[in-house]
Amino acid sequence: MKKLLVLGLLLGCDPAHSATVYRCEDASGHLTFSASGCASDSDSSLQRADNPRPGGARPTLMAKPKAAPRKEVSRAPTVVAAKTDGCGDRLSASEKRQAIIRGQVRVGMSRADVENALGQPRRISQLDTLTRYHYDGRQRKERSRLVTFDEHGCVRRR
Repeated sequence: MKKLLVLGLLLGCDPAHSATVYRCEDASGHLTFSASGCASDSDSSLQRADNPRPGGARPTLMAKPKAAPRKEVSRAPTVVAAKTDGCGDRLSASEKRQAIIRGQVRVGMSRADVENALGQPRRISQLDTLTRYHYDGRQRKERSRLVTFDEHGCVRRR
C-alpha cells in the first residue's frame, strides 16, 4: 500500500513547479529530509516541496533589457610570439638561403650564416665590440675578404 501511495504521488506531481523529497523519521523521532530515500529502519513518506513564482505561473517582465553593444572584431591575426634572428630580420629566410648557396655575404646575416657561405675564417680579430673574420683569397681563389660583425654577431659591413 505504501509503494502504491509513493507511485501515485510521483506520477501526480509536476516536475517543473515542484520537487518531491523523502521525509524520514527514525525511532527516536529525529526528522531527516532526503532526495535519495530513507534508511530501512526509519518511517518514510514523500513530502512535496513547492517554490512557486511570485504573482502566478507567468513571469513578469520588470524592465526591457538593453541590447549589448557590438564589438568590432579584428580580422588580422594576432602574433603571440615570433622567432627573430637577432639581426633585425633584415633578410628573409629565402634571401639568406640564396646568399649562402651563392657564397655571398649580406648585411643582416649571422656568424653562422657567414661560416656556412664562406667556411671557417683564416683569422678572427676583435676590436672593442666588433668582431672581424679575415678570409684570404687562396681558400676559394678569390680576393681577400674582411667581414665585420656588430656586438650582436650580425654582419655590419662586408
